[in-house]
Amino acid sequence: MDDTLTPTEKLELNRELDKKGEAIIWQSRFVLVVAAASFVTAITLSLRKIKYR
Repeated sequence: MDDTLTPTEKLELNRELDKKGEAIIWQSRFVLVVAAASFVTAITLSLRKIKYR
């Protein structure tokens, strides 16, 4: 990366990178929540099957 950027440009670039980082964090949180929900659903369904036998 060249150092010909003005301080304002550097600030804007950092803000954009921060936004991308936040998006990635939210995406991984969402994936975790979905994975947990499907895990709980699978356990509940298998427990019901056992109960009704």
